[in-house]
Amino acid sequence: MLRSASLFTSILLGIVSLLIAFSAFQASIASDKANDNLALANRMSTDAINKSQSDLADHLTDTQVWVQIATSGDTLDASPLTGLLSERWLDAARRFEAQGYGTDVLPTDQRYFDELKVESVAYADQIKAVYATAGAYSATSSRLTGASVIYSAALLLLTVASTAARSGIKLGLNVVAVVIMVVAILIGFGPPVEGLG
Repeated sequence: MLRSASLFTSILLGIVSLLIAFSAFQASIASDKANDNLALANRMSTDAINKSQSDLADHLTDTQVWVQIATSGDTLDASPLTGLLSERWLDAARRFEAQGYGTDVLPTDQRYFDELKVESVAYADQIKAVYATAGAYSATSSRLTGASVIYSAALLLLTVASTAARSGIKLGLNVVAVVIMVVAILIGFGPPVEGLG
């Protein structure tokens, strides 16, 4: 009986050691992915800010050029300054021109501002999704790290069990260790964290 209990303890020690190593490895991978996604989200945020500033600069430049065209009295096609206008502004100007307006009216209709807004919202949604993925990987890493700590408690009990002289004590410690291992497995390998496909 004592020999069987000792063999069972040895098997459990091997299993829990493998689980600790595997959980630590997976936690490290999840942590790296969290950091990678966080870095990507930060770069995207910086790009979004730069894009917003660029759009504002384009808008101000377009407005100034348009005023110069209007002041000169030239049409959109005749003015040498037309080439300085952004594509977005030119599209809006052509829409206004089709409606019979000249250069005396700023061609900033609702569609012009909607196009700016759509680009901004799309970028914001992408950044939000990447941040969510980073958070999910971080949560997964924390969960696996927590499981490793719980496995360590089982490892401690099994270490004590391996030195116990009585089969009853060995068996009792083994059973408790198995329960702890099951709890750790449920924590570490539970349902995927929301945000990870």
